[in-house]
Amino acid sequence: RVFRAAVSGQIELAEARLRTRLDAALRRVYGLRDFEAALSEERAVMMREVRDQLRPDATSLGLQIEDVRIRRTDLTAEVSQQTFDRMKAERLAEAERLRARGNEAAQRIRARADREVVEIVAEAQKESEILRGEGEAQRSATFAGAYQRDPAFFDFYRSMNAYGTALNSSGTT
Repeated sequence: RVFRAAVSGQIELAEARLRTRLDAALRRVYGLRDFEAALSEERAVMMREVRDQLRPDATSLGLQIEDVRIRRTDLTAEVSQQTFDRMKAERLAEAERLRARGNEAAQRIRARADREVVEIVAEAQKESEILRGEGEAQRSATFAGAYQRDPAFFDFYRSMNAYGTALNSSGTT
């Protein structure tokens, strides 16, 4: 009786009225939560809230609402764009964090390599100075031995080396 009085028995009219009220109830319930809640365990609670909000309207039309289920959840174009922008911003932030970590690691590696280069060069210079000193000591010992064997020949040898050096230089002598 109530159904006939409210919508003249027209199912299409009842569906249209309930659809607008369902849309409003969905917007109210979804508006209170994040979109992710609709995809989580909280979805059942949300559907019960929608059902409870629709019951008075359905009763006024002579209908009884037992359950409300959403088969598919589509985002509006605006919400889709906002979701995409948020996801893009999150990915860009994550990429920036990864780049920062990579740059930090690269700096640590470069610093370690630079330190190792300095250590290796210092060790090589130390070894070269030791070898140079040993070589000069050996040269001096050889000259001393030669001088002791034949001092006249050693004096002659040194003067010949001095002449060679003087004549090979680019000066005018």
